[in-house]
Amino acid sequence: MFKKLTALSLFCVASTSAIAAPVQWETSAGGNGHWYEMSTVPVMGQDAAAAAAGDVIVPGATSYLATISDAAEWAFMAATFAGYNFWISGSDEATEGTWLFTSGPEAGTVMSYLPWNSVGSTEPNGGTGENYLQVFGTGFYNDREGDDKTLLYLVEAEMPSVPLPATGLLLAGAVGAAGALRRRKA
Repeated sequence: MFKKLTALSLFCVASTSAIAAPVQWETSAGGNGHWYEMSTVPVMGQDAAAAAAGDVIVPGATSYLATISDAAEWAFMAATFAGYNFWISGSDEATEGTWLFTSGPEAGTVMSYLPWNSVGSTEPNGGTGENYLQVFGTGFYNDREGDDKTLLYLVEAEMPSVPLPATGLLLAGAVGAAGALRRRKA
């Protein structure tokens, strides 16, 4: 039984389209408890990235194009996914200079934390022609045309809350099942 479960687990991990397994920003480390995963298949434009980000990366989770909402989340993202250029949620297409989240629970709200790139050029510099957020490999933001660049994209996923009584029942069931399997083998 254990060998079958191990083989199934390895197959599931090997068949994902991610560069690495999803990474959780744990609450014990000051995080939000969400999961993050970098795509392996680049897509043309932020709209395509947002559509693809809806694919669940963690069973039971709600996933969307990553919404980086503060300095702590940005630092986690920049350190974890350094070296990649990718799409995240964000656009000023509706009103030039007013950056809004385009996906996730924050969709439509004003972005208050925008660590723009200042190496080589000062961002944002695209005016009305560049209205979508790209993250450079350095972690800093660049404004980009929405459909002119094929990039990877960062997915964020939230797990639904499991009520404490349900957690206890699940644990009790798992312990009971393990005990039954041991007795069966003996």
